[in-house]
Amino acid sequence: MTDIPDLLKQYKQVTDEMAADGILSQALTLHELLDKLLNKLSAPYEARLNELTSTITSQVLRLGQSVLSPHADASYTSGYTRRSWDSDKLEGYAMAHPEVLAFKKETHVAPRVKIKVH
Repeated sequence: MTDIPDLLKQYKQVTDEMAADGILSQALTLHELLDKLLNKLSAPYEARLNELTSTITSQVLRLGQSVLSPHADASYTSGYTRRSWDSDKLEGYAMAHPEVLAFKKETHVAPRVKIKVH
């Protein structure tokens, strides 16, 4: 497994290069063209950022915890199951009326990673 802090350092370097090249400030001064301009100017960086993001994300998900470095942080959020009903009230009711369990819906929310550059 590649060293995650080193990958975060590379991620930070690419975003710093974008800023040094004036890409972000150019885009912010042109509000009506922001999306188009940013996409055009950041295109050369996107492949590398996507590659780093994918690698960092997969490694942090395998690790199962956040990784902090001087350059950037990869915050881990664990997955969970989301229920679409008031579990406390309806599960109590379902003990006396088990037929309502057919209407119970659970959705698994996968773990995720958020990268934040300092």
